[in-house]
Amino acid sequence: MHPAGWHRARHRELLRRAPDIRQLQGNNHWTALFIVAIVLLQLSAAVAARHWPWYLLLLCAYFVGATLTHALGVLIHECAHDLVFRSKSYNRVFAIIANIPLMIPGAIDFREKHLLHHKHLGEGAHRDFQTPTPEAIQFVGRSRLRKFFWLSLGSVVFPKRPIEGLKSRNDRWLPANVVVQVVAMVAFTLAFGPWALAFLAASSLFAFGPHPLGMRGYGRHLPLRDGQPTASYYGLGNFVSFNVGYHVEHHDFPAIPWNRLPEVRRHGGPEYDDLAHHRSWTRLLVEFLSGDRFGVDSYVSATPDRPKDTAPPTNAAPCPPRA
Repeated sequence: MHPAGWHRARHRELLRRAPDIRQLQGNNHWTALFIVAIVLLQLSAAVAARHWPWYLLLLCAYFVGATLTHALGVLIHECAHDLVFRSKSYNRVFAIIANIPLMIPGAIDFREKHLLHHKHLGEGAHRDFQTPTPEAIQFVGRSRLRKFFWLSLGSVVFPKRPIEGLKSRNDRWLPANVVVQVVAMVAFTLAFGPWALAFLAASSLFAFGPHPLGMRGYGRHLPLRDGQPTASYYGLGNFVSFNVGYHVEHHDFPAIPWNRLPEVRRHGGPEYDDLAHHRSWTRLLVEFLSGDRFGVDSYVSATPDRPKDTAPPTNAAPCPPRA
């Protein structure tokens, strides 16, 4: 079965067995408050760290800054699915706010690419932007050093391919995202200096790189079992990452906000408990960097015997409508 079709079939079957899951769909306005609070906390940490020795700055960026930055990335994801407010505009505004400490203006660009990822999961780098490019796969191979390099700077060194079906190039929110980000970063640097900016940069590199939280992006579509394209994680990391580990649940029901995903698992029972799942992001990081079992090419793939999913995205099915 096609990876996206696997989730679509589960969506239908789970609703047949547990129709109350539908009542979990909706918005969580409290997410907006979390966004503002974490943005202020991360910027404050950067201001405080500017006076520290470089090694303390890096330690704080790894253990504190990366955690806060990763959380903001997860909340941008919530905004992309319109799970904070009903209004698409309000969700975009708060995605742009959450983007500020991440330095690179990517919140609006992420939105449609991510929704296409749900629809075209595993169909290649030209359709699913999370798929590693063939160039990255060929370069890295199973080399431990190159895997560390890819994990740290792969998104910069191996740029993603143009995505088929992407319509956001004319989205007026894209320049708004860029303008807000540039103004915010210039003002922040002028006010607090380059070391505060360096803290934000290090936090972002760690949060989406060689860090246990950064491994959730790699592990979510790592086939741990044949025929299972997505894997969840149910460990303590969910407490600092807004339940982003509940990834099978999210792909099955992307119209359900982060705080209700554990309820989806409870309603689903064996449909989730019987699946392979990650027990530790830290263990996955160690296995990826030190062993040969996992590589850049381990991302789920829609093989030729799995036809591409042609069903249109709908709000009731696993893919919300694109804006």
